[in-house]
Amino acid sequence: MENLKATFEEYYCKKLTKSNVVYVLTAANKVNAPTLKGKCIEFINSLPRIDKSSIVYGPLDEELRELFI
Repeated sequence: MENLKATFEEYYCKKLTKSNVVYVLTAANKVNAPTLKGKCIEFINSLPRIDKSSIVYGPLDEELRELFI
């Protein structure tokens, strides 16, 4: 099962977009996928401020929002 989890993490790390990063980060948080969660956070932090703000203060839930405040 760990091998499958690692494969999914690797796949989704390469597929992050502004449109899906919230969903991937939420899923990574729920299934305790620290590598993928870290990559999502890095991706969001690398975005221009306006895009980052629209993600963090938009669809991201409060628990995960605290990672950026």
